[in-house]
Amino acid sequence: MRGRRDFRFRHPAESVAWEHFREQGHLLLRHNYQIQGAEIDLITLCEETLHFIEVKAYSGGDFQAGLAFGRQIRRYKRALRHFLFEFDEAVASGADPYADLASGRTSADFSLSIDFCGLDETYKVDYYPNIASDEMA
Repeated sequence: MRGRRDFRFRHPAESVAWEHFREQGHLLLRHNYQIQGAEIDLITLCEETLHFIEVKAYSGGDFQAGLAFGRQIRRYKRALRHFLFEFDEAVASGADPYADLASGRTSADFSLSIDFCGLDETYKVDYYPNIASDEMA
């Protein structure tokens, strides 16, 4: 499967965001998952939901600049669909360490959420869950 499972994040904001989600009970499946010109910063599992999280750092109170992510949503959903395909293959083959978490369930058995996490210059976390339609196709 693409993406990283280690805890070496490319940007400090991603590391801070991950700590926030870890404290909320999320399990990191992948980070920096890239495909076809799109990247998903964090992919986590919390309870029965797969979270696809875009992390943006912003400064000077310019939070609206971070919300420009909305324009990228089509490419983001394409990457998301590709991850779900790889996830299902990994579960079927048992090829991924996180396949055990699925207990034989496919991605269709989980809720999906595209989330936005903005961090200001003090690394205060602003979290907006489910910013896109649950219909990921």
